[in-house]
Amino acid sequence: MNKKNIFISYVKFSLIYIVFCLLLIGLDQVTKELAVQYLKGNEDISVIPKVFSLSYVENHGAAFGILEGRQWLLIGVSFFFLALVLLFALHIFRICQESRRENLSAAKYVFLILCMAFITSGAIGNLIDRVRQGYVVDFLYLLTKNIPFLSFDFPVFNIADCYVTIAAFSVILAGLFLFKEEELNKIFTFRDLKENNKS
Repeated sequence: MNKKNIFISYVKFSLIYIVFCLLLIGLDQVTKELAVQYLKGNEDISVIPKVFSLSYVENHGAAFGILEGRQWLLIGVSFFFLALVLLFALHIFRICQESRRENLSAAKYVFLILCMAFITSGAIGNLIDRVRQGYVVDFLYLLTKNIPFLSFDFPVFNIADCYVTIAAFSVILAGLFLFKEEELNKIFTFRDLKENNKS
């Protein structure tokens, strides 16, 4: 594949990735706006009694309320994290293209790219809140303290948190059960990329 075709493939990938992320971010922002309109200042709405409810919370920190009040630090960390995720997604796309050229299945790499898109969208969704209003709107409340064998009080979360958490766990499970050792080395050590650059 010549440089022109490689460039075009990266442009197409970037456009698809951006559009998909925009859809996910849009869903997150719409649900937060609905939470502001219908939950703020009102009583919690029980969805599953003693298990799951809708409860409006303004989170001025990160997960579990850590770093509360340090919005600029959180914003800076979010931008750095986003840059790493996007670079990793491009790296996985390169590996995906190589697998297709070698007539190998690229499905598992596509799955990883989807996970990166969900993580990107979740990070941007909460970043928008922090930049725009200084806090993140949370409204999904899992009452774990009422579930047998779970005595802790799980923090209120949102759709963006679901994107990041589910995708992160999916990546971990994929690494444990889906990929072979040599494939993991290719993904996480950038070994093949360095060899290709030398050649």
